[in-house]
Amino acid sequence: MNTASESSVRIVNPQGLLPKGISDFDKIVQQRRCFVDKSLFIQEMLHCDDDVILITRPRRFGKTTNQSMLQAFFEKPAEGANTSRLFDGLLVSGQADIMKHQGRYPVISLTFKDVKAASWSQAYDKLCELMYEEIQRHAEALNFQAVDLFARTHGIRWSRILQQRQATLNDWEAALKLLCKLLTLYHNQGKPQQEWVRPIVLLDEYDAPIHSAYAHSDKKLLVRAAGQSQDEWQQAFDSTYYGKMVRFMRNLLSGALKDNDRYLHKAVITGILRVAKEDIFSGLNNLGTYGVLKARFRTQFGFTQAEVQQLFVERRLQQHLPSVQRWYDGYRFGQKELVTKVYNPWSIASFVADEARALDAYWANTSGNELIHTLINSSSLPDKQNMERLLLGQTVQKKVSETLALRELHGLPDALYSILLCSGYLTPQETHVGSASSSQAKLRIPNEEVRTIYQDLVTRWFGHGQTNPLPTVLNSLAHGDLAAFAAHLGKLADVTLSYFDVAQQPEWFYHALVLGMVAYMSDTHFVRSNAESGEGRPDILLIPRDDTPLKPGIVLEIKQADSPNHLETAARQGLQQIDVKRYAAVFHDHPTSELFVVAIAFHNKQAAVQYKQINLV
Repeated sequence: MNTASESSVRIVNPQGLLPKGISDFDKIVQQRRCFVDKSLFIQEMLHCDDDVILITRPRRFGKTTNQSMLQAFFEKPAEGANTSRLFDGLLVSGQADIMKHQGRYPVISLTFKDVKAASWSQAYDKLCELMYEEIQRHAEALNFQAVDLFARTHGIRWSRILQQRQATLNDWEAALKLLCKLLTLYHNQGKPQQEWVRPIVLLDEYDAPIHSAYAHSDKKLLVRAAGQSQDEWQQAFDSTYYGKMVRFMRNLLSGALKDNDRYLHKAVITGILRVAKEDIFSGLNNLGTYGVLKARFRTQFGFTQAEVQQLFVERRLQQHLPSVQRWYDGYRFGQKELVTKVYNPWSIASFVADEARALDAYWANTSGNELIHTLINSSSLPDKQNMERLLLGQTVQKKVSETLALRELHGLPDALYSILLCSGYLTPQETHVGSASSSQAKLRIPNEEVRTIYQDLVTRWFGHGQTNPLPTVLNSLAHGDLAAFAAHLGKLADVTLSYFDVAQQPEWFYHALVLGMVAYMSDTHFVRSNAESGEGRPDILLIPRDDTPLKPGIVLEIKQADSPNHLETAARQGLQQIDVKRYAAVFHDHPTSELFVVAIAFHNKQAAVQYKQINLV
């Protein structure tokens, strides 16, 4: 599986401009852009036994470009045109059995990525316009009366659709199925059925409208309340923007793809998540789902190590490979021995296109990441503890599923991790296959770029729309100016902790808060949480990295005072605990120019700091 594509690497026009922001395959080739040849995806798609293929990947991992490539390959060209030239010299051109399919099929292509709106009425208008534009692209659809059987059976409904504003909701829900039937009948007039050429359907980012509807719906109405009957809940659910979108997409897709062998050759659907429970794909026994935990198609979305290495060699950028790998590599697609390490393609293209060669958060900066921020902010205390471990480069083991119900996000214990996995914010270190719908996985943050997203979340906690005091606090700590650190931390606590109900939080909350702050110092210090040192486990150790020996070493102990009057006492007790339990002993093995021990005591929004500089004997 995928053996040919894994062993075959080709960079097309290696010195050309990168197709950053361009997803139209025809345009990429015509403009002689530099691109990684993914044409063997066509072979993989045809060899897949499933009639309907659903592939889920994080955003900007090449889904739209690959769908555009499929359309360019399969679609019957206009009379006199030759689209086979687009594939001259590409890897697929050497596959004679695959090239027989080039330019043979009517193709229906829809991308839902821009169907995002604040209300159902706005989204519905966009969906209708999207379908209408695709119908208008097919001259056969406009000349439907040339197909007598179709005109007699569906003529009135199709006329309403062509007039657009006269079409009903039911008309638009049936439009995709009717277009499949019309194109099949039109292109096979006079042929025996065994020789028919049926349409290929390509649906890109199918779940974008669903995510938008979920974001703009009243979440309380999406989950059945205690004591509420099924009928009562269903009525409330169906009235929401989300409920209306789910019904429309279910009817649109199921109608066209379910038991439609007579009028459908194959369908390829891409998105970020497979939306479950809402039955978007209700009854599709011909559906194969391939997410990041599946082996098939694992090399076709994102760049493999071999592809990035060859691209950098061709463009004489080999010296940047180690840092680029740390920043943009780390995704693992597949399971067990069939796992491929994958780079983020958007970030690689952005880095190569940037003459300054900046290691920037290119992918992270293309989205507000609002859903991720919302989920993590509202997560439970154990989940926040797991975020702490992840920020420190550790793994967390969770049950994950690529089949999710958005409306159950706040009710399923591990749903957060499944969302983070499918969206590209976590990746499996290793995976153990479970049931057909879920697996056990050790999860970690993929790379430095994604780590900046989690750090940005911490920054939001500290900033809250005001001048962010965090950089000043960290700069004071990093340079050993503990007097300034103590003064600024008090202001930071007052600004930040007003955002939280800290009165109900245990000591761990303050630990996580400080750890989130010092995580930003990971470029200059190794950050250790609850690591052994001396006769116990100090809360946090900041050990200077080998290349930054002039930075101070720091031991941090966090305490919770039982009243504001006891803040200073609690901080002094923390300092005494550091001495008694010899928490600074670890620095015998990590020499540093200066060594400080710091105790921080919190009570609600107030903080007190005690510190001293010590010398290890």
